[in-house]
Amino acid sequence: MNKKRAVSHRQRQLFSRILSYDRQFSLPDIERQVDKKLVRRVITLTERIEGVLKDAVPASTHYNRRGMAVDLADLWHAGEELRKCLRELLSLRFPRDKSRFKNILLLLDPLVIHHMEWHLKNLKKRRRALLRRIGRVAKT
Repeated sequence: MNKKRAVSHRQRQLFSRILSYDRQFSLPDIERQVDKKLVRRVITLTERIEGVLKDAVPASTHYNRRGMAVDLADLWHAGEELRKCLRELLSLRFPRDKSRFKNILLLLDPLVIHHMEWHLKNLKKRRRALLRRIGRVAKT
């Protein structure tokens, strides 16, 4: 039996809002919004952290060192994005900026919250691996 599921008015509204949001941003628009200077700083920070980790725990694997360096640098980057969101949030005046407030809240979730959550989860695993490696080195 192939039953058609009725789509509510609310679902249609949400779907049309998502489609219109997708049409607002094209790839060139997103590329213009990327802060290239910040990206270079993240890459430099990643390389510096990896160098420190290599000096601190030379017996660790490249995978763990590089992964931990990327996680730490991306957490820093997410913190910078959060700082930008908070700066913009503090500059809002209500009721005039209600739509900007909504956009900040929408961007906050994927840009900062999920990004940080993912890197923190990975960082915990890599941290344990590095601590085990340090323990083995200290015992020998």
